[in-house]
Amino acid sequence: MSGLTIKHDGVVLVKNKCDSFKNSSNDIEGATSINISFTYDFFLLPKYVVSEIRKESPSYLSGIKEGDEILSLNGTKVYHYNLHEINGFFLSKAGKEITLKIKRNNVILRRKFILTPVF
Repeated sequence: MSGLTIKHDGVVLVKNKCDSFKNSSNDIEGATSINISFTYDFFLLPKYVVSEIRKESPSYLSGIKEGDEILSLNGTKVYHYNLHEINGFFLSKAGKEITLKIKRNNVILRRKFILTPVF
């Protein structure tokens, strides 16, 4: 109903910043010091791209193109889903609005379309 074919296309490196706070007493009466440190977790997560798009489909008319990397689907980062779940979104039900954040040539774009039945 979307006109999209999505494929798994390797992995992306995702950096997650972790904050840690530590309260401790100080020698000055009534004073408290707060130590803040940062650590980073790194993850290799799946990358999904548009491999085919049907002409005149809802996704085609919204401006999505082959090779676009999908970053988020309806506001959720796409690496939280597997390929089967992503395809399920695109086949769910007619009238459902889909919002994608995509990356094309290192530019972030947002596209919306509504699923329509294929005739």
